[in-house]
Amino acid sequence: SEMCIRDSLQFEPHFARHTYEKNGQIIHPGDVVINMHIPSCGPLTKEACMDSFRQAEQMFAPLFAGKPVPFMCSSWLLYPEHRNILPPTSRILGFMDFFDIVDSGTSDTGNLWRIFYTDDYSDLDRLPQETSVQRAYVAMLKRGTPAGFGTGYFFMKDGEIL
Repeated sequence: SEMCIRDSLQFEPHFARHTYEKNGQIIHPGDVVINMHIPSCGPLTKEACMDSFRQAEQMFAPLFAGKPVPFMCSSWLLYPEHRNILPPTSRILGFMDFFDIVDSGTSDTGNLWRIFYTDDYSDLDRLPQETSVQRAYVAMLKRGTPAGFGTGYFFMKDGEIL
């Protein structure tokens, strides 16, 4: 297995692609948001995520002049179908819970390499099935449900998600 050092999630200013409203806060397409990238290794625990979010909020707060900091993520991790295929204890579902998912779509095999570490999906039975996510994805693909992604947002203020 590959070794990987993962300090935290990665964040950068980006432009919103959707209108998103929550608790009186609103962003529109083109507004600045903090986009996050999730390295493909390391534990995705709620505690580790909140720690990363809080660090990013502090770092980027000056951009938003005291208003809540909007975060955005577009990832295979936010694919709504996960609610149907993963167990309630799944860390992926825990990660999804941070976000209001406003858009999603299918992507054929776009991100499957992050799950299976291969680009050959010609024989589903030959894909690794060592993790619960791998097993859930093989079953999903065999049913004819494609892989996909979601885009989600949340606002953060004073270390808490609004």
